[in-house]
This record gives sequence, structure tokens and C-alpha cells, in this order.
Amino acid sequence: DSHNILINELNKLNIPIVGLSFGSPYLNSYEDIDTYICSYGYGDVTLKATSDILWGRVPASGKLPVDLNQQYKKGHGLEIAKRTKGFINSTKEYNLNSAWSIIDSAIQNQIFPGAQIFISKNGETIASEGFGFFTYDSIKSVQRESIYDIASLTKVIGTTPVVIKLISQSKLGVNYPINQFYPNIASDLKKIKIKHLLTHSSGMKPFIEFFLNSNKYASEEDVISEILSEPLDFTPGTKFQYSDLGMIILKDIIEIVSNNGIDKLAKSWFFKPLSMDNTYYNPPNNIIDRIVPTEFDSIYRKQLVQGIVHDENAYMLGGFSGHAGLFSTAEDVAKLGQLFLNEGTWLGNRILWSSLTREFTKKQNIPEGSERTLGWDTPSQNGKSSAGDYFSDGSFGHLGFTGTSVWLDPLNDIVVVLLTNRVHPSRDRGGIYGIRRNFHNQIMKEIL
Repeated sequence: DSHNILINELNKLNIPIVGLSFGSPYLNSYEDIDTYICSYGYGDVTLKATSDILWGRVPASGKLPVDLNQQYKKGHGLEIAKRTKGFINSTKEYNLNSAWSIIDSAIQNQIFPGAQIFISKNGETIASEGFGFFTYDSIKSVQRESIYDIASLTKVIGTTPVVIKLISQSKLGVNYPINQFYPNIASDLKKIKIKHLLTHSSGMKPFIEFFLNSNKYASEEDVISEILSEPLDFTPGTKFQYSDLGMIILKDIIEIVSNNGIDKLAKSWFFKPLSMDNTYYNPPNNIIDRIVPTEFDSIYRKQLVQGIVHDENAYMLGGFSGHAGLFSTAEDVAKLGQLFLNEGTWLGNRILWSSLTREFTKKQNIPEGSERTLGWDTPSQNGKSSAGDYFSDGSFGHLGFTGTSVWLDPLNDIVVVLLTNRVHPSRDRGGIYGIRRNFHNQIMKEIL
């Protein structure tokens, strides 16, 4: 009776209820349970098998060995396939025409030639669309499988998750000073901690155009040495200054503590388990026809940049670094974003510790008043955020220079990814801020 009273009270909350039984499967009523899984016994094997069924890690095919009532008789049981997709199609229809008109207008006004969009809520795909073309010649249209250079989204899709994983393995910590890895650096740099690199408060310069002097910087070690020999612009932790240099150093630290390449770690720990099959560092030449071009580089590479990273320093460093280099699709970016909304789980498997995902996605107040988390950005509270006005407090995301963005709302379980090549054929183009802001406002007003 006590179980039935509890179930009845839970049912009043108007949320889905899953009932698990490990002993007697009999209840007075089954009407207040949305799903009922009957197991028999309390051993480790039974508990593991039940959890695998609950999370969809294995197919469900069991049958009742007894009669529960006139409706659920011996032999009754649902057959449910193993979960293989992170997103399912939405059961609700939304009118996104106002948002699509903003994208169409941007294409017509040549702010970008095309775009790729993915939107989900509660793990359900609301939209996964391609708009416009690869370039302004209107020959090759953008599809769901088209691949974009996601620029600085690399910081949160590649670098930040790898840092979290290394922390869970006790190989790294946010309070580790970087002189643990570079003992001979100047005294002011010894104050820099991993958290300062992640919150862009290290005092390092925003960037240095290493690629303009490639003879001087012949190797990655030369670049690292130069960064660590530069005087800081301010005392670590006292100001915010967005810095690619800090992420280049962070990538080097990752490879020091792991004795492995960040590209291999990200693929093994995240891209492969999440079936991010269209995400690459240094994508292979045989898929170049699916990769959307970025800028015509008239200074450094003297060519249209397609299939190689847009960021010049990342290109010089072997095609990628901690700050840039990833190529991906909107849906693949969304998968990594949903992993964070799930607090580290994917298809029932624990990939990241929930405590660490929560810590990395909350504002750190470093420096005081900063809106940065560890790795991620958050929608600005000044009413002018490119994420718009409707993402709830606690939302997080990031922008990429090539015209990419991802925004995640944990309260409403919403993912919005917008990928464009707004730097085509030249980065000297405006208008992306207004498009991002208006687009996100129209999306959120409709799906909230």
C-alpha cells in the first residue's frame, strides 16, 4: 500500500514516471505508471541488466512470466530497440518561418552565401536544415551533411571537453599553475593557472601573427616559447581579454600531460562515442567537396581556403591548435552541446562527470563581473547579446570568427547551432551580429 500511495502522489506532479520492481511485480494499480520494468532479484547482474534497459543501452525484449491483471498477462512485453540516436524527431510542429526569413534575407544581402542550422528541445530535433549555397555562384547548395570550418567553436567542442576529461583522470586541475609545465618562465607568468587560460583572464595578448614570420617560428615549440616570453598585459585574474594564445598554450599542456595529440584524444573520447562522424581536425581530401569554402586568402596562402583551416596561426601549427581547427556540421556540434545539457551522459553512457560539467558551465567571476565560464561564454546581460534576449539564466555557448555559433539552454533543454561562412569571399563584411541576434530571438520566441 505504501508503494501505491507514493506512486499516486508522484503522479500528481504530472511528470513521466518509470517504475522498477526487483521483487514482487504486483501492484494494486498500474494506471499511474507510464513505464513499468519488472526484474527479478537483487544481484549485480540483475541491477546492471535493468539499468541497461532503462537507459536504452540494450534492446528490451523480456516478457512477463506471470499475470499481473486482465490487461497485463503472462507473455506481455514491449520490444524496444537499443537507443542509437542522440536526437529523435520532434513530436510537435513549430512555425519557424520568421527565423528562416532572416536567414534568407542575409543570403540575399550577401552577409553570407549559405547557412546550416540545427535546433532541438528536450532531445527532439526541431530543425536540421541547409540554406543557400557554398559560394555566391549558386552552384552547390548547403545540405545537412555539408561541413563548415567552425573556427573558435573548437575551443568548446574540442579543447574544453578534453580538459574536463583529463581533470577527471587527475592529470590536470583548474588551479594548476602553468609553471608546473614550464618551470623556467618569468615570475609574472607563474601566476597563470589553467582556469585563467579557460576564462581568458591570463593577461596574455589576444593574438600574435606568427604566420607572417614563419621562418622565425619554424615549429610549434618556437611558437610556445615566444608566447611564454611575451610580457603579460595585466596580472592574471584581474581583467578579461579574449586570447587565442592562452588556448594554444592549453593545447600544449594537454599534450604534455596526456602524451598524446589533442586531435586523437577528442576523437577517442568524444567524436567517436557521440557518433560525430562529420567532425574532423585536418579533414581528409576525399571529402573536400562537402566542405564549405571560407575566405580567399590573398596574403598568406594565396588561394581560396577550402578543406584547410581558415585561421592562419592554426594552419601554421599543423592545421589545428587549441583555439581553432575543427570542421563539423551543425548536428555534430549539437551532439557535443547536448552532452553538456545531459551533464555528461550520452545514450545512457557516462562520458563526463556531472559535477565537472556543471562547474565548467557556470560563471566563474574571474575576473570579478566576468560572464565567462570555464571555456564557454554566456549570453551578455547588457541586452545586446548575439544570442538574443530569450535564453534563460545559466545558458552558455560560443561564437566562431567564420560565422558560427552554438547556444545551449539547460533550463529549457534547448540547443541552437548556426553555421555560416560569413568570411567568404572576404572577412571585411558586416551584418552577422544583427542576423545572429534576430535569428535567435525568433527561434526562442517560437519554441519556448
